[in-house]
Amino acid sequence: MKLFTIGGGSCSGKSTLANQLHSLFPTQHVFVLPLDHYYDDTAHFSPQEAAATNLDVPGAIDIGMALRDVEEFYTGTIQFLPQYDFVTRKRTFGPFPGPQPDILILEGLFTLHYPNLNGMSDCRIFVDASSNVMLARRIARDTSTRGNTEQEIIARYNTFIHDSYDRIISPTRQHANIVVDGEAPIDTQLAAIRPTFITT
Repeated sequence: MKLFTIGGGSCSGKSTLANQLHSLFPTQHVFVLPLDHYYDDTAHFSPQEAAATNLDVPGAIDIGMALRDVEEFYTGTIQFLPQYDFVTRKRTFGPFPGPQPDILILEGLFTLHYPNLNGMSDCRIFVDASSNVMLARRIARDTSTRGNTEQEIIARYNTFIHDSYDRIISPTRQHANIVVDGEAPIDTQLAAIRPTFITT
């Protein structure tokens, strides 16, 4: 099994790219695992506590669990995977649907931040996008799927997200094998990375 990791800012286009990479590997089984599912369960927090909780730091992710699951993918022993709900802030577990993947794609804000994960990855991709585009995409997504108001989203962006991107996420591009323009059409992105993946 090969491990590909995709990092970048919130709403830069990581998930879109991850979910389209299978087209480069038509004869192989590809499984996408969002690092978001490894957020700690905060369902017991009050609305005030939840609003004050910074999810845009590496410490909000249970990276130990994520690394164990990746190891179990390598050994073919993975049985259960977490599922994080951003509305309820609850993390649950369900059975891995199978089959064992030929390629595991792990995507998330901090995927390129952790040295152990970088050491395991066969190919590391950073998805780049401007702050204005990422914020506009986040407003569109979170108002429609996560029940947040535009004011709440902008407040969280100004309090946590912008600073986290500048200090923590953007510097992880130095660990990437390739940087992709997340504002380009998906076909353009795939065409840009195809040579790297074919030789990986």
